[in-house]
Order: sequence, then structure tokens, then C-alpha cells
Amino acid sequence: MEQTGQAQTQPKPRRRRGLIVALLALASMVSWWYWPRGDARLVGTWRATYRNDPTTTVVTFHANGTGILTVSAGATARFPWRLEGNRLLLGYAPNGSFLKTARWLNDQLAWLTGASIMLEEEAAEVLEMTPTGIRMRDSASRTMGEATLTRLSE
Repeated sequence: MEQTGQAQTQPKPRRRRGLIVALLALASMVSWWYWPRGDARLVGTWRATYRNDPTTTVVTFHANGTGILTVSAGATARFPWRLEGNRLLLGYAPNGSFLKTARWLNDQLAWLTGASIMLEEEAAEVLEMTPTGIRMRDSASRTMGEATLTRLSE
């Protein structure tokens, strides 16, 4: 009888393997999410000033390729980012029927939390980049025109 009691308290090898596989899958997903994807020169917090707009904006680029844009009025937007050559790409580019749903969900998120997600992809041509500043121009000259990013101390 004693041997039966001991056998019941030890986990079955199949169950143990399943738990190990699940933990490894979770660890790999977490490490993938936080794996650095962005250009290290941009990672950090920057103050953005625009030639055609007096509004001050703070932009934070995270190493995992995500960012947060905060306008002086307090509104925030989250976005993915990447640097391709001398082009800085910000935001998502949803397509087709999902775009209408994504915009509706984004409006609800903004109404509830004051935060939103950039649902359009913006491209800026990087004109000059130093460790403390970046000068860039909107590729399509639609939204921001020319902008200067100044690194803020962390």
C-alpha cells in the first residue's frame, strides 16, 4: 500500500513533459516580444519640435520596436517603429475590411483611456542623426513637415 501512495504523489512523466513544454513556449514568446528590434541609436526618450507646429511632443522609442508618442495636451499614441536605411517608419498600416474595425476599436480605446494606436504608417526621411539630435522630414510632407528630435536625459 505504501508504494501506491508514493506513486500517486509523484507527477506522471507525460504531465511533467507537457508542463515543461508549456513553460518553454511561454519563455520563448516573452523573449521574442522583448527581443531588440529597433535601431539602438534611436532607443530612448526624445522631445520633438516641428517647424510648422508649436506643439511639443515627447516620443519614446523602446528597443523592442514599439514606441509611445505623448502630446503636450496629454494624449498618447502607441506605435511600432523601424529604421530602414534613412527612413524612419512609424505606425501600423492595416488594410482592407480590418481597417474600419481597427479604427472603431481605436476610437473606443481613446475614449476609455485617452490612449490610442497609430493606425497609419508615417514615413520620415532622416536628414541628420547625432547621439543627441535627429533632424527629419516627413516623406510625403503631409503631417509634420520638418521635425527635430532632441534626446532627453533618462
